[in-house]
Amino acid sequence: MEKFAYKIERFIQKTLFLYEKIYEVLLKEKIHIIDMNVDALWETISQKKSLAMSIEVIRQEAVCLFNQTYPGLEKDAAVLTFSYIVRIMNIPCEKKEELRKLILSIDTIKSDVKGLASDNSKFINDHLAVIDGIFSTLIDRPDKGNYSSFGNFLKQGGKNHLISAKV
Repeated sequence: MEKFAYKIERFIQKTLFLYEKIYEVLLKEKIHIIDMNVDALWETISQKKSLAMSIEVIRQEAVCLFNQTYPGLEKDAAVLTFSYIVRIMNIPCEKKEELRKLILSIDTIKSDVKGLASDNSKFINDHLAVIDGIFSTLIDRPDKGNYSSFGNFLKQGGKNHLISAKV
């Protein structure tokens, strides 16, 4: 049981570390969005995928270890959580409390990652909406709203040319 507890603790620590790395990548991504550095954005996407895959590998390893250690309680990766594993482990209360604190740290960083990812996604969509509006104005698309030369959104029927010339 000590070996099992040690391995689970390592899995929890690795998971926490990987989520912290994802958070750092998301902070870099935000800077790259502001700088409109597309190459760096592609790199951050690759890093996020790699880190997410590493987390999934750890989850699968934890599930396999759990199912081997507790054959009567076999669980699927979708329902098995570190909290559940710690709750049923036969280890001293002090050790359980230590693991629960690590799990709480994971939950906190996951929440932070989710919020930052949402902010980054919204920021990208806002940038793309502005670019779409500019192109709609330039090519005079009737299905999209247009902007005036002053940057104001035009109502239907308004003059929508940024540059106009009379011949």
